[in-house]
Amino acid sequence: VGSEMCIRDRYRLAGAQPARRGALARQYVTEALAEEESLLVDDVILSGTGTLQVRLTWRGETLRLDMDVQGA
Repeated sequence: VGSEMCIRDRYRLAGAQPARRGALARQYVTEALAEEESLLVDDVILSGTGTLQVRLTWRGETLRLDMDVQGA
């Protein structure tokens, strides 16, 4: 998720209507990770305070990423 989403899409999130930001965050994360083998995006949650939580499954292992994207 890291740099690709932060650089390319962070500003798009900030400019979007608040009601659309969660869906856009999920779209951007899913697109950024689409070519990763054995990786599934299970959930993407963007809080009102700018914390992005991504839940993934990689080769059967559950992973969670929390990222601060304030301004989004």
